[in-house]
Amino acid sequence: MRRAALGLLALLGLIAGAALFAATAGAQDVVSLGTTGYGTPLSPAQITSTQNNYAPPGCHNRIVWRLTSDAARSITGISAATCAQTTKTAVRVLWNVGSFAITLEDDDAGSTAANRIQLRGDLALDVGHAITLVYDPTSQRWRPDGADGASGGGFQPLDSDLTAIAALTTTGFGLGLLDDADAAAARASLNLGATEISIAINGGAGVYSGTVTGQPTITTSSRIVCAPAATSADGGTVELYDVAEFTVATSNRVGGTGFDVRVYSPNGATGTFRFACNWQG
Repeated sequence: MRRAALGLLALLGLIAGAALFAATAGAQDVVSLGTTGYGTPLSPAQITSTQNNYAPPGCHNRIVWRLTSDAARSITGISAATCAQTTKTAVRVLWNVGSFAITLEDDDAGSTAANRIQLRGDLALDVGHAITLVYDPTSQRWRPDGADGASGGGFQPLDSDLTAIAALTTTGFGLGLLDDADAAAARASLNLGATEISIAINGGAGVYSGTVTGQPTITTSSRIVCAPAATSADGGTVELYDVAEFTVATSNRVGGTGFDVRVYSPNGATGTFRFACNWQG
């Protein structure tokens, strides 16, 4: 009898647990990222104006939002009550899949205080970029996960010759680590370099060559990468490069001077085409 009673209690416990799970499974908090990933993304209607207290339909149980806009637009806040719970932590990933930047406004008064985004300056979410926001129920603010937004003023891309760093203002980059003069010195000390070369291709399938000269930072062990530089100046449009399917390689490095660029053209392209080369070391 004692064993039967214990078995009945265990069964009742399982039933109670299943009922509790069923009652809470609809909440957005019951999400196991380790086993289910981010789930089905939400694709809200296109943003056509500044969004205050942003709450697209379906936001309460979708983690990833695929955002688009008809022009450069702003979001001043996200409705925590509608899209999360003001008493619990929530995670939302905003992914700009449109054609224009969408700016997340820092602690903007356009939205209710509990819906605002706490950054270190307005952050432009560029096309193709994503940001993870975590809702902090204690301070009642959305905050970026990790280092997102840490530089203020948005993400700043870094190019191979450090001009992106040189262009940063002291407001956007702390005390301003580099100015224009420092950038040239940094490139030299790191043996960084970049240039473009034009190569004439006569329309027949085969290998065509060009030589880069006058590059003092080149060494015999430099790591060099060249790729098509799609511009309208030489007629080499993005579409034409795609069709041409060029394969680009480098060879014959001469220290302090330059190197050869070899282009394999399989599809009979005709014209003068530009290729951008970057190197280090």
